[in-house]
Amino acid sequence: MAQTLVTSVVTSRLSGQSGRAVVSARGHHFVVDSPGVLGGPNEEINPIDVLLSALATCGTFVVETAAKEKGIPVDSITVVAAGDFDLRGVYGEPVNPRLQGFRVRLEITGPTDAQAKELVEAFQKRCPVYTTLSRSAPIEIETIVVKSNKIGEVKKMKVLKCRDVGFDCDRVIRAASEEEILRQAAEHAQKVHGTEVTPEVAEKVKSLIKEEA
Repeated sequence: MAQTLVTSVVTSRLSGQSGRAVVSARGHHFVVDSPGVLGGPNEEINPIDVLLSALATCGTFVVETAAKEKGIPVDSITVVAAGDFDLRGVYGEPVNPRLQGFRVRLEITGPTDAQAKELVEAFQKRCPVYTTLSRSAPIEIETIVVKSNKIGEVKKMKVLKCRDVGFDCDRVIRAASEEEILRQAAEHAQKVHGTEVTPEVAEKVKSLIKEEA
């Protein structure tokens, strides 16, 4: 197939209020605020929110489309995107403010583990936002497959907040079982916080696991 380029265009205009812009895209309009550190009102979404929203929604739609094409049963798709950057750069300090890493969590209800893997691979290959951002910073993907107990009934997920364990960290781990929560928590603690999870710590962590509302 010959190369075919499609151009997307958005326009941003100051609204008349300092730190607030009106964005127009294909006849649609929405407000974006500058964050408080730059003197903006910080009431509406900010540019980083917009970037992460693009990654999350692109992932949602690619997974949905790939599931239909492959005949994979999918009852629901939830994509959570997060990005890490050094706020000192935003304040004007001599630090690069670029996003240094992304985390994407895909929660998919309905498919088997093997089918979910196919959908994640489609996301990595077919999402323009993912393939662009992955060239600038690593993107960590966590996939959670939720099995339905009965038609119309979904098994509730287990949840652990890293902050509840005592770390200054907003990471939230979700999984179908306590065992999987503990496995992911141990991996996260070692990789991000440089901490080993001992049997004693694991017992404490286990007591902090809650059922998702």
